[in-house]
Amino acid sequence: MSNTGNVHIAADRLSLVGLGRDGKPLFETPLRSRYFLVGTTKRLRAQVPSSECGQLAALEAVLVSSGVDLKRRLDVSQADCK
Repeated sequence: MSNTGNVHIAADRLSLVGLGRDGKPLFETPLRSRYFLVGTTKRLRAQVPSSECGQLAALEAVLVSSGVDLKRRLDVSQADCK
């Protein structure tokens, strides 16, 4: 996750959501990192439950803070589960 803006962000909620082919959430994993300084990039890691991996269509990073609601989506395929 990168903060390319000019203010720091203190996230109230940061999570990784796995979305099924129907667009419905299969799981949500909270992420620990909550503070993003200006001009920094943080690598975030989360485990995808193996029982859900074959049903995934996308992963979505969700960051919620006061006045900020960001979502970034990455489409995935079953081949990515190996």
